[in-house]
Amino acid sequence: MLRNIFGREKEVTGEWRRLNNEELHAPFPSQNIIRMMKQRRMNWVGHVARLEDRRVVHRVLVGDPREGARPLGRPSLWW
Repeated sequence: MLRNIFGREKEVTGEWRRLNNEELHAPFPSQNIIRMMKQRRMNWVGHVARLEDRRVVHRVLVGDPREGARPLGRPSLWW
């Protein structure tokens, strides 16, 4: 992910080079980027779980996907 964000580095000679892993992770010594993304996702899920029952996002999170499902088989002809 970081390689996609930061891309390549232009050197003094004018040539482009690919950054190595140490150079990519140097600005973020405290946390792993994957762990941070998972933590933010879990924070969002906790927020949605505390929403009111009538909110659409809450219903999508805790609802049954089969609820209100269409019947199986070929649709009937209506014209």
